[in-house]
Amino acid sequence: MSIKISIFQNSPIPLFGLPQAPTIIILFFLAILGSVISVFIFPRLFTPLFLKLKGLIRRKYKDAYIEIQPRCFSRNMLIRRWIYIFLLELGILAFLVPAINPALFLSLEYGPSYYESLGVPPEYTIGVLISLTFLTLPFVNGLWSIGWVMEDAGLMHYKFEKEERNRLYEIEPVYRNYSYYLKGYAGISSILFLYNVIIAWIQVTSESRIADIIASIFLPAIAILLSIPSYIIYGKFVNKKFLIHQDLKQLQILDESQILEG
Repeated sequence: MSIKISIFQNSPIPLFGLPQAPTIIILFFLAILGSVISVFIFPRLFTPLFLKLKGLIRRKYKDAYIEIQPRCFSRNMLIRRWIYIFLLELGILAFLVPAINPALFLSLEYGPSYYESLGVPPEYTIGVLISLTFLTLPFVNGLWSIGWVMEDAGLMHYKFEKEERNRLYEIEPVYRNYSYYLKGYAGISSILFLYNVIIAWIQVTSESRIADIIASIFLPAIAILLSIPSYIIYGKFVNKKFLIHQDLKQLQILDESQILEG
């Protein structure tokens, strides 16, 4: 018995009171539309908030920007950002799946008790995982878009040491301060998700579960495909319209000869 039996049942799903197929279709469009909305809203609401919090924590640093040409659609940038979308999706599922009642996303006929009687973990069936992936994707894209905006805008901060004996300076991209926390969470919690999936399926001894483990791990990768429309809109409109550095001074870009003596 495979986890494939958990999808496209004709009996109603409690979430919307519809069969599983139309429920998945609704969630599919909500994921795409919600992601488009989130890449517009999250940067405008939370980027200024993050900069204020950063200013309180790192008071010695001043914000500025460098003039750069955003590389939103370069191959390396796309691969990097899509990987982190996938990892953050896994990270959110790692904590959401154990906390959600799987009965909300399973048909009344084939609910949790049905799968439990087979020894199958209902929370890691396709119907549950794909529904939660669709529901959380706008949040994932919104969180990453905050860092994308700061990176594509060339936002920097710098600090000069005022002491005569230690006249050094530091300068770094602001987005790294934000992304490090998000990447750290995504990396650690995605490992937790992998652990939870393996433990859940390995306890099913009725037959080999290698295929089910692989499916449960890589099913959330559909988040990458569903993120494409919102990312195109972000790259074409959002990062060009959101002038986060309009009140900041521009930094001069130095080359190696300007910072080395001789």
